Amino acid sequence: MDKITYFIFLYVSILLTSFDIKVNAQNDDALFPVKVDGKCGYIDKKGEIAIEPQFEYAWAFSEGLAIVRDNKTKRLGVINKDGKYVINPHFQWLENFNEGLAKAITLNSEFGFINTKGTMVISIDSPFINSFNEGLTTIIKLNGEKERYGYIDKKGDIVIDTVFDWAENFSEGLAAVFITDKYGYIDKKGRIVIEPQFGHAEKFHEGIARVKIGNYHTGKYDYINKKGKIIIPAQSYYAGDFHEGLAVIWKDDHLVYINKKGKTVISHQIVKARDFHEGLAAVKIGEQKTGKWGYIDKKGKIVISPQFDNAEDFSNGLARVGMGEISKEKWGYINRKGEWVWKPTD
Repeated sequence: MDKITYFIFLYVSILLTSFDIKVNAQNDDALFPVKVDGKCGYIDKKGEIAIEPQFEYAWAFSEGLAIVRDNKTKRLGVINKDGKYVINPHFQWLENFNEGLAKAITLNSEFGFINTKGTMVISIDSPFINSFNEGLTTIIKLNGEKERYGYIDKKGDIVIDTVFDWAENFSEGLAAVFITDKYGYIDKKGRIVIEPQFGHAEKFHEGIARVKIGNYHTGKYDYINKKGKIIIPAQSYYAGDFHEGLAVIWKDDHLVYINKKGKTVISHQIVKARDFHEGLAAVKIGEQKTGKWGYIDKKGKIVISPQFDNAEDFSNGLARVGMGEISKEKWGYINRKGEWVWKPTD
């Protein structure tokens, strides 16, 4: 397997298993990917076919555009909400548009970012960088045999030098970076604003970031504010980001939701849990092997009874849920009442 094929295989493996639909704002004309008789198309919020199934694979819409794999050429292109190609299918790989740009691999194995017309506007050496966020993304350069990370803008210009051992995308104006065996945070001018001191550090969400004090493998997560001060000493081996004011952590041998004061506000027999989106969160209740997924509200009330074998976040009023064993799993969509809008299909 050559290098290019490996990159593509890795990306396909990641995205085909996730197939997530994550759109932040409510959108009345939102469309959702479905599969019918082996072909993929899109439905609207009422469960009616909006774009006829015709593609080998179809991803969720992002910024009004969706990536599809053409059934004939087996290449990736981009369609609009009318189902028309706006970028013809001639790419080996594409990722969703974010801030007007999408990561791409051309048929000539060129890595880079394309605009919404399909034009390569930034060429890069490696596909292992992030999409743009807050106007910047990471870039990797070799310094001898060692990789160094920095940041480029949407013109492809390096705006923060490649001096870090590792770097994360910016979120809420700050980015986690790895320097001399510790994680800290920089601002968009590249200035260190929270000194490297953590065994691990994640992005800021709602003004709070989760970090590990001590060793990455054995340390426990706490939460800090943008001054680097620990505000929630969670001391948990697992901790999630804050979404809609709540975060999931591992406590007393099960998962619970805490608020921004660190107080446990939801505690069921939860073995798996997702973040809150649109006021609801998917949770798996019962045993790891036999438990089922349902949905709770922010008071911890079960509003959609556990009955699904898999469940994703609500987005634009619908959630994608799976039924059956993983190898034979079928997917459908439910509304906030737990009613089927689209019954499970392959």
